[in-house]
Amino acid sequence: MNSSEQKSSRAEGIQAIHKELIGKRLTSCEKKILTLRYGIGLSREHTLAQVGGALRIKPHLVHSMEVTALKKLRTNPRVQHLRDYLTIGEDV
Repeated sequence: MNSSEQKSSRAEGIQAIHKELIGKRLTSCEKKILTLRYGIGLSREHTLAQVGGALRIKPHLVHSMEVTALKKLRTNPRVQHLRDYLTIGEDV
């Protein structure tokens, strides 16, 4: 599998994880923040200020909510077994 195929496969996996886990575990605001910050399903990632502007909240609150959302995902047992999958190709 070449580099572009690995990236495509990883992107598809991340989107599947997004639908399955993020959709069920996070609040709607947390979902929006992670979607914008990490560009999930979008063409690019957004800065704290850009996300704050879109949601009409201060960037430091965006950061705080992002940290909370990521903690929720990290402590979810269903996410634990996906860590190896998400890091495939990062060492290349």
